[in-house]
Amino acid sequence: MKMSIEERLLICLAKVYSSEEEKDTARRLLQENIDWVFFIRLTSRCGITPLIVKNILALGSDFVLPEYLLSVAETRSQEYTLDNMLLWNELLKIKKAAESDGIAIIPMKGIILTQLLYDNPSLRMTSDIDILARKESLPKLESALNNLGYRMDPLERAYREYHRKKYFHFTFEKNGLGGRKIILDLHWDIVWPSSGFSDFVTDFWERAAYQDIIGERILALSPEDALIESLIEIYKDFFHHKSFLLKRHIDVSQILRVYAGEMDWDYLVNKISKHGLKGLFYYALSLGGGESVVRLLPGDLAKKIKPGLLQRTLISKLSPKLYSNRPYVPPQVILFDNFFSEVILRGNILRYIKVSFFKLVILPNYAEFAAASSSWHCQFLFFIRQFKRGLLYLFCRKAE
Repeated sequence: MKMSIEERLLICLAKVYSSEEEKDTARRLLQENIDWVFFIRLTSRCGITPLIVKNILALGSDFVLPEYLLSVAETRSQEYTLDNMLLWNELLKIKKAAESDGIAIIPMKGIILTQLLYDNPSLRMTSDIDILARKESLPKLESALNNLGYRMDPLERAYREYHRKKYFHFTFEKNGLGGRKIILDLHWDIVWPSSGFSDFVTDFWERAAYQDIIGERILALSPEDALIESLIEIYKDFFHHKSFLLKRHIDVSQILRVYAGEMDWDYLVNKISKHGLKGLFYYALSLGGGESVVRLLPGDLAKKIKPGLLQRTLISKLSPKLYSNRPYVPPQVILFDNFFSEVILRGNILRYIKVSFFKLVILPNYAEFAAASSSWHCQFLFFIRQFKRGLLYLFCRKAE
């Protein structure tokens, strides 16, 4: 789909390392008439404002940025740094409490990737804490979290057993310093059981290893599994209509850059091919790293994991334009997003039909009520919500 100049500039600059060709493209785009207010909103939604401004300043002194853009970048940099410090300290408390009960946990996503992949932690936003635990240890770990002041989401607590069977994490919250709400996602898996992705977590635990990070001994995913987990996150972002989170694409590129010399490429190729992740991998690199990252792949590996010509063409031509912040996602956008993620990226038509039905008929939520444009629409959403609650009640009774 055709992108605006601001969106093209964002994708061009959304890299920790850029090639000379990419820098020249960015210079040309910067000479256009840029809507800086819109551009700031895009970078903020992606969680990479400091990185984008840093890359613009590195292009030379020919470009004079608006003062308010520099101010926003400085503010975001301070926010990201403080948030990362706060969440890291919370993670260490959780780790200590878990270890005292003999429970192993693996930090995942931004909380650990920020420390492993970025020289400057202010370049990437981390909004919450994600940890992986074995399913059998969840009751003890929940008790330990309660002792630290964390409380499970009330709805998830009410339908605990059903949620455990149908979902992949519980959400906990607590109030931190200054009333700042800290969110913790306690995972026993990385994606819904119905997603078609399987056996990842077993490999994650077998291949995880301890690393020394900022003076702490942390159990971390192998580089290959961290990359696979990042690809699954991009897939989940499509499900929630948040494919603008370019920080995940950058994570994939950074994993390849930092760990290129120690990757188990055979394992990675096998997993990507077995689970139909070629499209996701290609899509992630096309936005987060470009050709400069593809060159890091050894030998003929790029050919092995590159999707076919038709799939590559569809990915480049139909990449969704989803960088704006919308409380309500129209049905036609839901259908297109699902088509792109399920059919084009994964080649799974049956799942596209199932997911589209689920999201259009079963899933409407509170945000859609607030955005409903008419009274009949609001009444329709209310009916759907009540119908959904009735189904959930019946399913939970059956699960119990």
